[in-house]
Amino acid sequence: MTLPPPPASSRRKHLALLIVVFILTRGLALYSGMRYHLWQTQLFWQFLDVNLLQHHMLRALLHLHAQPPLLNATFGLAEKIAGPQFGALMLSFQFLLGLSAVLSFYLVLTRLRVAPLFSLGLSFVLLLNPAEIYFEFHALYTSWVLAFHCLIALAMVCYVQSRSQRALYWLVGLAVLLTLLRSSYQWIWVVAMLGLLWWELPGNRKQIRNAGLAGLFLALLWPAKNYVLFHHFTPSTWGPYSISKHWYVNRPPEDAWVQAGLLPTLTYTGNADPELQRWLTIYWSVPPTGAPELDDVAKFGGGTNWNSLAMLRMNDAKAKDVSFLLHHDPKAYVIGVVRALRLYFEPPSVWLIGFADPEQYQHIARYDSFVRRICCNIFGIPQSTEPAAKSASSAIPAHANLKTILQSLCAGAVLTNGLVVLFVLSLARRSLWDGSLDRKVAAMTMTVTIAYAFAVVNLVDVGENMRFRFETEALVLAVAAIFLQQLWDRRRAGRKEAR
Repeated sequence: MTLPPPPASSRRKHLALLIVVFILTRGLALYSGMRYHLWQTQLFWQFLDVNLLQHHMLRALLHLHAQPPLLNATFGLAEKIAGPQFGALMLSFQFLLGLSAVLSFYLVLTRLRVAPLFSLGLSFVLLLNPAEIYFEFHALYTSWVLAFHCLIALAMVCYVQSRSQRALYWLVGLAVLLTLLRSSYQWIWVVAMLGLLWWELPGNRKQIRNAGLAGLFLALLWPAKNYVLFHHFTPSTWGPYSISKHWYVNRPPEDAWVQAGLLPTLTYTGNADPELQRWLTIYWSVPPTGAPELDDVAKFGGGTNWNSLAMLRMNDAKAKDVSFLLHHDPKAYVIGVVRALRLYFEPPSVWLIGFADPEQYQHIARYDSFVRRICCNIFGIPQSTEPAAKSASSAIPAHANLKTILQSLCAGAVLTNGLVVLFVLSLARRSLWDGSLDRKVAAMTMTVTIAYAFAVVNLVDVGENMRFRFETEALVLAVAAIFLQQLWDRRRAGRKEAR
């Protein structure tokens, strides 16, 4: 026995309440002093020079190889529409993304017959999350990915329940857009998600196959463009840089290797803009092409241009250095991955304090501390929330013991991800999911995305995992809620049969 969907009137009231609370909380955030800072677009590595986006956007996007194009294209359009005040337009857009994430999340749960009040409560957990509020004021893609996850989940549920061609193409279209936004999400993820649908819905395999081939073709266009122009079949050429960071979370590579010239890209290990630009110019310069987005190592305003051909040449060499280190020092990489797993379960605040804008964080610091004490860490949260913290590990003593490790973890994240693992194990007992195909398939596809992001983030990158974990947080909550509701419904059905 399963609960029926909530009445339409009840759902409308809940949606209206979520909208009102969202508007009030974001208004309070603005009142407290939080702002959308345009200087971030000049300094963040993910952005091309905003002046080039304003005056030569199509050419700049064509030559973009360091990142997928959607983030830069959206900012370029906003700049053309709103001029120097395009930050206000982007903030409004990100508010809409944040609201769409919350509403989609609620609709996913209620369409899958999760108890209405439980669905509403979890939606408020998402809506009131301090990290979500912070990232809506942040000029990067975190709140974007969160919204895409929720919208894709909603399209998935609509398709599984209706088998509508329109819902399927919404699903595929949103998935392709996510591959154009965030390099972590590639065609492999699209194939895995649609492949699971194809397996679970045998009566719709031809429909899923056709939509999947269209989605695969579109997802491959950007890597194909990069291969034609830059001989790299990838949506982003930063991969070697990200992987190389694993060798610095425990110990640097041997000095003898560096001095012998075996690791030429590791002669410089910092990210300070002037020094990095000087190093790129001296050691990794290439003949000019006439396109500033490829020739200039610095953007207007002083930030390093991570899309320059000098940076591309350096990353090509870094790929060889990474290969050398994987062969001669694999232990450091394994230690880096293990440490990344721990970082994945730390509170998002650790990333906010250590890597984000400290002044911006101070506007929500007290609220964030209050929330963490209620629902994040039952073992006792480290007291340090000083903006002077330099890295994601700053709250952890150098000689960590079991107590300090437990204190560093977010118990809520461990618990909810543990419920996702239990859901996967429950699939072995097929009778548990009899009569609930939509719940089962929806939770499975969301779990594929969670597992894919978890693997990519921890194997390829390290140090920013709180941000990445937050992007999948809504999916983790949704799978946990679906699993708990299914257990509850089966328990009630068993009691009725016993009578």
